[in-house]
Amino acid sequence: GLPWIDPARPTPSRGYGFQDGEYMSGDVLYSSILFWNATRILADLYDDAGPSFAAQASALRTQAAHVREQISAELWSDKLGAFVAATELESDRISVWGNAFAGASGLANATQSAAIFSLFKDREADIFWEGQVRQTPAPNFWDSTHTGPHTYQDGAYWGTPLHHALTFIGQYDNGMACRLLHDSIASYRSHGINEWAGPFYPAGIS
Repeated sequence: GLPWIDPARPTPSRGYGFQDGEYMSGDVLYSSILFWNATRILADLYDDAGPSFAAQASALRTQAAHVREQISAELWSDKLGAFVAATELESDRISVWGNAFAGASGLANATQSAAIFSLFKDREADIFWEGQVRQTPAPNFWDSTHTGPHTYQDGAYWGTPLHHALTFIGQYDNGMACRLLHDSIASYRSHGINEWAGPFYPAGIS
């Protein structure tokens, strides 16, 4: 019941838009959380539409519960203390953005959420640079991309997931979340607002 990419055809265009640089396959984390979240929102909209739509709302909530269970069953790793990016290609890689989304949205249960926060706190230097966020913790890169390491989504740092990451971190450590936000603002003021950045880009950053 999860969004799935054919292992025989793992092209980047088949995944979520901000993972268009990576080749991953099998059940994929970020798209699955989007699916779960959208299903819940649709159920709420049916509730707002009135009692005549109660059956549709109930069916969507049943589906959302199933999707949540399957995400945990298929993509949670007790060994890593986090959700992995996919069940086939990239099954050994932590999806930082996906874990932030899982925590911020409430998909992660209490035990998972605490483990994800510990990962973010203990490995802050592997995940954040000037307040911006890598897609997978250093020193890892994605197994296969069309861009290569230290570029775009493979080792570069982005502001795109801050609405997930800072919201989630703030649930546990508001000071850390505020510091990262201030770091990102200072980075934008120093280097300009780039789609992605890092100590290796834009030119002149040291």
